[in-house]
Amino acid sequence: SSDIALMRNTRSTNVYGCTGIHKENQKYRSVINRHGVRYDLGLHNTIEEAQRSYLTKRDELLADNVA
Repeated sequence: SSDIALMRNTRSTNVYGCTGIHKENQKYRSVINRHGVRYDLGLHNTIEEAQRSYLTKRDELLADNVA
């Protein structure tokens, strides 16, 4: 499925339990890679905000793939 293709070559989780999120200067950065392009989704105050931005972009990229 497209979802599996999007997640290929990435860890399903990291120390925060979320793909594409790491801590940076007391905040959480979310990033996603697709077809060799790295999308930096910015710094967020909470893991939940970072995860929400990651999932939103993931869904957007998957929708573009279907269209």
